[in-house]
Amino acid sequence: MQFITIVFSSVAKEECAEADFISVLNDELCENRSLLFFVQGQFMTDQSPESLSDIEILDILQSMKDDVLNTEAKEIILKGGKAGRQEAYKQAIVALHDTFEKNFVEAVTLALGLNAGQAKKIKYKKDRIRILKVRGIDYMAIDGAETAQVLSQVAQAIVREDAIVTHDLHNIFPFWKEGWPMVQFDNAYNILEEDIGIHYALVIENLIENFK
Repeated sequence: MQFITIVFSSVAKEECAEADFISVLNDELCENRSLLFFVQGQFMTDQSPESLSDIEILDILQSMKDDVLNTEAKEIILKGGKAGRQEAYKQAIVALHDTFEKNFVEAVTLALGLNAGQAKKIKYKKDRIRILKVRGIDYMAIDGAETAQVLSQVAQAIVREDAIVTHDLHNIFPFWKEGWPMVQFDNAYNILEEDIGIHYALVIENLIENFK
C-alpha cells in the first residue's frame, strides 16, 4: 500500500486528467504546479512533509519497506502468455522501472523534505547522487545503484529507441550488441527484478537511518 503519493493541485488535476495521482517525474504538461501530499487517504495542503511528525514519517517509511515493485509487471507477463512471452517481458521491464522510480521519489521526497524542483531532478543520476550526498547519503555506495541505472537505460531504450541496444547497454546482458535489437527480455527482466527489489529496500533503510 502506498501511503504517500505526490499529486497536483485541484486546478492542475483538471488539466491533467490522466489519473487521480500524477507522478512529478512523468508529467511535463503541468510542471511548476503546486503540489499536495496524499497521506493515508487525506490530502495535505503543505508543499512539503513538514506537517507530519517525525514519528509519522518514520512509520510511513517503515511501511514502504514492504512495497512490492513487480505487481503490474507480473500482470503484464501473465496476460502475455507463451505466444507473446518476449513482448510481455519487454513491457514488464518498463512497468518495473516506472514503479521503482515512482516509489523511490515518494520515499526520498518524504524522508528528505524535498521541494517540487528537487523531486523532479532526482530522476537523473547526477542530481540523485548530489541531492542525497548533501543529506549525508552516498547513493552509489548502496548495493544495486548501478542496477537502477541499467533499468532506467533499458526502459528508455525500449520506449525511445524501439528496443535497440544503445552504446551504454552493449554487452550488459548476453547477446546484447550495440545497434542490434534487444533479445531475451525474460532473462533481463528476471535479473533486474531481483536486484532492483534489493536496492529499493536498502534505499529505504538508508533513508530511515539518515532520518533518525
